[in-house]
Amino acid sequence: VAQYELGCLYTDMELYNQAIPYLLAAIDINPNNANAHERLAYIHTENENYDEAYTHAQKAIELNPTLPSPYSTIGIYYSIKKEHVNAISWCKKALDIDPNYGRGYNCMGFVYFYKGNDNEAYSCFQKAIKFSPKDIDGYYNLAVMYRIKKNYESAISTCKKGLAIDPNSIKLYYNMGIAYREKKIYDKAAQCYEKILELDSTSTKAYNQLGINYTRKGMYEKAISMYEKAIKIDSKYASSYRNLADTYLLKGEQEKALKTYHKAVAADPNDSYSYCQLAEIFGARNNERKQISYYKTAAKMGNTRAQDWLQNNGYSW
Repeated sequence: VAQYELGCLYTDMELYNQAIPYLLAAIDINPNNANAHERLAYIHTENENYDEAYTHAQKAIELNPTLPSPYSTIGIYYSIKKEHVNAISWCKKALDIDPNYGRGYNCMGFVYFYKGNDNEAYSCFQKAIKFSPKDIDGYYNLAVMYRIKKNYESAISTCKKGLAIDPNSIKLYYNMGIAYREKKIYDKAAQCYEKILELDSTSTKAYNQLGINYTRKGMYEKAISMYEKAIKIDSKYASSYRNLADTYLLKGEQEKALKTYHKAVAADPNDSYSYCQLAEIFGARNNERKQISYYKTAAKMGNTRAQDWLQNNGYSW
């Protein structure tokens, strides 16, 4: 019980990586702990580890089919795979169990948004807020939708409404920081990321976003320092390698950029952007063989920038 409760405490604090060991320990003690699997499914969804989320959600349903949350998690899983009809059916299963289940509407809204149905998504997020007024996820998802649609003022105001409920919500500060940055209000964006680091000094995402902030401001040395801090915490954090390499390019340090893009694709072999950047560097060096090779690798991943270059130059992939 103590292990499970600690895992729940860290989950509620959005300190997901700290929560995972306690929840796994709870399962070691009691393999039939459906609630621990349910929590792990939620955490892995938040961390975008969707295969892990799916596995724990299926186990939670097997152990206790009356829990609504795992059905919503599986809905998100299928939405990410662009199987939207299947995704909606799983979200509806959660709402069949509990018609007033806020997370069910949040997940349904997520599915509709990524399906391109903004009106339905908005309606679902509003229902999530209505049925779970003390849960900030409805505000968070609504703010993310506004931000992606470049309605930054609405994104910021919605984050603030959520923060009035939970002043220590890491993900609300994270989303609000991006919205401020896109409005080029860099100081307020930095304040958001610095607040996250007060709450979680190991947040690679916060260091990464601070780095982007400094890169946008032309403060390259400070940006590099932030990316390096993120990489020190997680040596496989591909996003920071990618952003670090971009910053080296902006500084004119091509050799350092080249090495860092290689580290990015080693950390994430599906990083088609970095393969394109490698192709451009080798193109600038008149190494056509490597240029074509890297573009082909990116094109096979569906990268349209690589595909366009290859088509325009008479190559297939």
